[in-house]
Amino acid sequence: FLETFFYSTFFFCTHNKTNTIYIQSIQIMHSPLIYLFAILSSSRNQAFHSNVHPIVGEPSSLSMVSQSVAAYSHEVNTGMLQKMQSKADVIAFSNELQKLISSGRVQAAEHKLLSCLRRFERLEEGINPDSIHFGIVIKGWCKGNGSSLLKAERLLDKMQDMYLSGRMWLRPNAVVFNNIIMSYSRQGNVSKVEELYEKMKDFYYEGNVDVKPNVLTLNFMLDSLSKSFERKKRQELIVNPSRAEDIIKNMKNEFGIRPDTITYNLFINAWVKSSHPDSARKAEAIVRDMIEQVENGQQSVEPDIFTYNSILNAWSKSKEEGAAQRAQDLLDGMENMYQLGNKKIRPNLRSYSSVINSWSKSRDSRAGSQASLLLKRMTKLYNDGRKDLKPDVVAYTGVMQALVKRRDPERTNIHAVRKATEILEYIEKLYESTGDIRIRPDRSMYNVAYRAWERCPGPESRSKRQIIKQKMYNASSYRNPLRKPLRRKVRKSRTF
Repeated sequence: FLETFFYSTFFFCTHNKTNTIYIQSIQIMHSPLIYLFAILSSSRNQAFHSNVHPIVGEPSSLSMVSQSVAAYSHEVNTGMLQKMQSKADVIAFSNELQKLISSGRVQAAEHKLLSCLRRFERLEEGINPDSIHFGIVIKGWCKGNGSSLLKAERLLDKMQDMYLSGRMWLRPNAVVFNNIIMSYSRQGNVSKVEELYEKMKDFYYEGNVDVKPNVLTLNFMLDSLSKSFERKKRQELIVNPSRAEDIIKNMKNEFGIRPDTITYNLFINAWVKSSHPDSARKAEAIVRDMIEQVENGQQSVEPDIFTYNSILNAWSKSKEEGAAQRAQDLLDGMENMYQLGNKKIRPNLRSYSSVINSWSKSRDSRAGSQASLLLKRMTKLYNDGRKDLKPDVVAYTGVMQALVKRRDPERTNIHAVRKATEILEYIEKLYESTGDIRIRPDRSMYNVAYRAWERCPGPESRSKRQIIKQKMYNASSYRNPLRKPLRRKVRKSRTF
């Protein structure tokens, strides 16, 4: 069939006196068709020399084709056929580009890439770069910011233009687009992410199926949206996490994309960062939907530790009554499921710190004791081998806050304040003996103790505040560069 197709095509071009143009177009495209035709023509030398085609049977027409192909076949056999690249050459060229990029010379890598492409098109010696090589250089530009990302976009546009001009091996794909989208998503640049997404859609509907958006594209879009919430929050703008839900639904309906666990984690994170009063309950509803899908056989959306930590974080920020107890119950459930064999939701330091933080904000009279019990549980589990549960300064500070929080405006629990001070003194000694930077007392810890004693009357309060102030000043020695801002704070203010 192929043989009939090739000979018939050249027969048509000869009758229309366009065989030279047709051959030149194949030369420009470097299509594999000319290689196959050269092989077939060499296997039919006798038919060509006798001016009789074995199938079509048009000796006068095929004699013209024979002369054209005979002249061009020599160039193909001695030129382009010798330029067929081995896998080793392609890998070696890729390694050269990677070496330049790893040394920070991305511009040199792009120059080498385009120079090799120009040499190949002039039928000189060298490698014919393809979409993989372009993707390597584009990924190199994506490691930077600002102008580097603009250069990545320009190289992608050049790649697309060359593909449309006939260089089929330079067809852009979703991997190249996702690399640039990922870089913009890290910056929270939603407008750029959406612009590239629309460009992907346009190319896809124009016929380039390799740029079809996938679940990575969806996740990067949600990530950019979540990071943009952080920037907008500083400007006190109202954010709408339902935008993330709309993106998921639209991409699912338009491209059949199935969200995975990361997708839902980003969706939950969007709700948490929105500061919506019902964000914790919305997050729990999403998890229930994930569990239902898992029960129906879709294992790609199984909740993991990041899923549950986001919910715990949502409850720690919630002002709803009973939020701390909801977080506590969820943590206990996570521990039970972990003990039953679910290793994906093993509670870690962040899980316990979030629940302690919930108790520190709670007006529940049990807050101090509950936070202290969590700290004891963490210490016991750490001693039993759970090395990721070693309490840090954040956990200790949270327990101190839970103890000294003033729940009765008319009285201060002096015993709770003393217990919080004992925790501070214990941490100071532990840090001096171990030198572990994770438990080094910081300004927040000193502030909790100082302000707690500030609410207590009597000479004991004055002496304790003076001691804490001196310790805070000593910890801010210029010999420790991390303490410079703290020393300036101590000098400028009488309270901490």
